[in-house]
Amino acid sequence: MLGRLVVDEAPDLASTLAELGRVDVLPTYQMDPSLVAQLADLKPDVVIVGRFMTELAFLLSEYLRQAGCSESPIVVAANPVTNALKIKVAHAGFDDVVDLGRPLPEIRTAIANIGQGKFALDDDPLWRRVDRPPRHLDLPLMTRDDVDIEILNLIAIGLSDQEISEVVHMSPQTIRNRVSHMLIRSGLANRTQLAWIFTHRNLLHHIVLGNGLAGPTTVE
Repeated sequence: MLGRLVVDEAPDLASTLAELGRVDVLPTYQMDPSLVAQLADLKPDVVIVGRFMTELAFLLSEYLRQAGCSESPIVVAANPVTNALKIKVAHAGFDDVVDLGRPLPEIRTAIANIGQGKFALDDDPLWRRVDRPPRHLDLPLMTRDDVDIEILNLIAIGLSDQEISEVVHMSPQTIRNRVSHMLIRSGLANRTQLAWIFTHRNLLHHIVLGNGLAGPTTVE
C-alpha cells in the first residue's frame, strides 16, 4: 500500500488510485512556496505531475528537498507518452512516466510498482541512453566567475567555442578548459546540458524565488 500520493494536473486520478492509498491533490502548478509546508506534512510516497512540470523541474525538486521529501519519486502522467516526452522527463531528473492512455488497472499497477521502487522506464533502451542530471545541483559551485556565466549563456544561444572566444577575448582552448572544469564540478554529462540547466534554473530562481544563483564574481 502506498501511504500518500500528490497528484497534479490530473485530479481524475484521485478516484482511480484510491485503492492504492490516500491521495492528496495539491495545486503544484502554482509553485507557491507554501507547498513546502504541505509537502512536509504529507510526506508523499509518489509525486505525480503533468508534462508541463518538466519545465519547472528545478522548483519542484527544490520544494521537495526543503520539505524533506527529496527521495520521493517524481512521475509524469500523460497521454500520449512519446519518446520525446521520455527524453524531457529524463532531462528533468524525474523518475518515470505513466501512460494515461492505458487501461485503468495497468495505471494502478504501474503506480503501485513505482511506490515500491520499480520503474517501468528502467528497461527502456531510450531512457537508458539519456544522461540524467542529479535532481539537486548546487548552482553557485558550477561557475567560478562571471566569465564562466557568460560562457554558459553564450553556449545556450548556440555559439561555438571559436565564436565565444571572440566575445570574451580568450582562446578556444581556454573556453574548452573552462567548460570541462564546470562539467566536473557539476557532474553533468555535456556542455548543452550544463548550459541549459544553469541558465534555466537560474532564471526560475530570479523569477519565482527572487534569488539569483549566479555564483561569485571573482576568481578564487
